[in-house]
Amino acid sequence: MGRIYKVASVLFIAFGIIILVGSIKFRYYTDIGPGPGFFPRWVGLAFTVLSIAWFFEVTLKPVGPMPADFMPERVGQRRVLAIVGALTAAIWLVDIIGFSLTMFPFLFFTITVLGRQRFGVTAAVALAGSFGVSYVFSHFLDVYLPSSPFELLNQFGF
Repeated sequence: MGRIYKVASVLFIAFGIIILVGSIKFRYYTDIGPGPGFFPRWVGLAFTVLSIAWFFEVTLKPVGPMPADFMPERVGQRRVLAIVGALTAAIWLVDIIGFSLTMFPFLFFTITVLGRQRFGVTAAVALAGSFGVSYVFSHFLDVYLPSSPFELLNQFGF
C-alpha cells in the first residue's frame, strides 16, 4: 500500500514544479503590489515542499492498512460524482452564459445535493454567491467576470 503513496507524492511533486515553472513567465511584483506570478509561485512552492515532505513520510514510516470504511457508501459516491459533474458543467458554461447564470444553478444544485439546508437558505446563498459576487466584483473591485449574453442582465452588471 505504501507504494501508491510514493507514486502519488512524486506526481504531486512534479505538479508543483510545473506550477512553479509556469509562474516564472508572470511578473512576481508590480508597481502597485503583488503581480500575477505572486500567487502561483507560492502555491507551487508550497505544493512542492509539502509533497516532498509527504514522500519522505511515506518512505520512512510504515503505512498501515487502509480502513474498511475509507471509501464512501453508494449515497456518498453519488454525491461526489454529482458535484464533480456540476463543477465540470459550470467550467464549460461560464464562458457561454456568464458567471452569474452559471454560478446560481451550480451553487443551488451543490447545496441541495449536500442536503443540509432549507430551501430559503439555499436560494439566498445561491443568489448571494452568484449575482451578489458578480455585482461586488464588477462594481467595487473592477474585476472582469464573464458576462451574460442577455442584454437585460448586462444592464444590471451581470
